[in-house]
Formats: sequence, C-alpha cells, structure tokens
Amino acid sequence: MPGDGGVEAVTIPTALLPVRSALPVLTRARAVAHAHRATVFWATAALLALRFAARGLLLPGPSAADHDAWRAGPLRAEDVDRIRELTAAMPPEAHAVPVNATVPVTTAVPRTAPVLTTDGGPLRLPDPERLLRGFLDAVADALPRSPAAALAAGGPVFAVPEPRHVPGLRAWAADAAAGHDAGVRLSLRVEVPGLASAGPDEARLTFRAVPQVHSLDDPGLVADAPAVWAGAEGFGPRARLDALLSLRRAARVWPPRGAARDARRDARRDAGRRRRAATSGRYAPCPDRSRRAPSRPVSRSLR
Repeated sequence: MPGDGGVEAVTIPTALLPVRSALPVLTRARAVAHAHRATVFWATAALLALRFAARGLLLPGPSAADHDAWRAGPLRAEDVDRIRELTAAMPPEAHAVPVNATVPVTTAVPRTAPVLTTDGGPLRLPDPERLLRGFLDAVADALPRSPAAALAAGGPVFAVPEPRHVPGLRAWAADAAAGHDAGVRLSLRVEVPGLASAGPDEARLTFRAVPQVHSLDDPGLVADAPAVWAGAEGFGPRARLDALLSLRRAARVWPPRGAARDARRDARRDAGRRRRAATSGRYAPCPDRSRRAPSRPVSRSLR
C-alpha cells in the first residue's frame, strides 16, 4: 500500500481455501455488484481455466519436485494471447503479496492482524504472468482428481487428491508433451519460380516448400529454418531443437516426396489392373506390398 516511504507492507485478514473449494466462490463473486477488482480478476481467471479444462487442455507430468501434476495445455497461439491480455489487466491488489515476505499462517481467527516481515530488502512482487499461469495449472490439477478418478485410471497417480512422488515418469512426460511445450511452430512457404510470367499453356511448374519457424513468444518473429540453424537473431538455442522435433513429427504424417511419389504410382498401377480385370471379366490380384523390404525410417532422414 502507499506509505510515507513510497510503498509499505500491510497485513489484511484472509481465508485460505483449496482450489477446488475456491472455484465456486470465484465464479459467483464475478457477478456480485461492487466486487473488489482483484476478486473480479481472479474470478475471470477461474472462468478461463474452466474453459481450458472444458476443451480438454490438460497435460500430465511431474512437477519440479517430481510429484504428479496436471497443467493447462497444449495452448494455441490465441490462448497464449488471451493469457497475456488478462495478465496486462491484472490490478496491483491481485498480486500484492511480496515474494520476499513471510506471512504467518494460522487456522484460528486472530484478535489482531499478524505481522508481515520481509528479508530487509525492498519489496518484490511476483511476476503477474507467472502467477496467472500457476493458477491456471492449479485449476487444471484439481479438476481431474475426482473421487472415482483412481478407479477409472486404474491407479492413484494423477487421480487421487494427495500428490504422489513419481520420479520415474519424467522421461515419459517429456515424450508425451513433445510438441506441446515447443516454443516455436512451423509453417511452409510455397515458392513457385516463374509463376508470374508463366503462360496459360505451361501446365508444369516447379515449386519448393520452405520450412519457416515462428516464435510463440513473439508471433511477429519468423525466419526460415536454415536461418534458425545458422543462429538467426531472436531465436534461442532451444528453438533449433524444438524445430527439429516438429519436423520429425511432421515427417511421420507427411512421407518424403519420393515415398509419396512411389505410393501414387503404385495406386495408379493397381487401379489400372482393376479396370482391366473388370473389362475382361477376369480376376487380377493386386500384388502384396506388405512383403516388400521395409523402407528406411523417416525420422532418420531428418537427422
């Protein structure tokens, strides 16, 4: 609060509630007339977290202390923009608990306000976006832990209210969240040389697809993949790894050009066999392509 020396710490009475118990209070408080702006903000954040959960945006994984935890994700670019817009609207009272302060916690109602103490340095407030994201993750962690969740999941991990220590799941969680936590996204820019000057009779034009890397932190930051590998400004070292993993995942869905060409050729050949067989009235079996030698893994060609 404003004081003689600029800003000073004050203590106010509060009620501590679990996230699951606080959600109905916040959702109702948003519609209360003359509600405090900090309450309205966190009520809006609660509704945003519930919308994320309703869309199935829940990712499991170990916490920093290797406990089972759910978090909000994977988030699209518009979801990240919504979080940043809400962060920009956070009033000072909504994140006014100093990170370098010690607040005594008691379950009894004190007769006098407890004293808030600091480490002697200037008051430091938490980062608004980190605080908001932590709240969204807390809501995402509370909702799936219903009484019947352990029965449906076949075990207590990620299901019971009490956190479970799961140090062996970090590698699994990293693989499950691959692509969702990437700080970049990919797009293809199609270039057709000579398209502007091509005549109507030129049916065959060559083209090439250039992978582009977009930063999720700065949507306006775009660079060709080779430039990112060469150290393009604005992209950190993690961007190269994220882009490589995204390319490998895309290769599993989109086969290389040679494999796609062979598949189209085989499909045309099989269709021709069927047409000739239907015309002549004879049965022409299609070749069994499952006996072919396995092709080289797609992911290896991207290394």
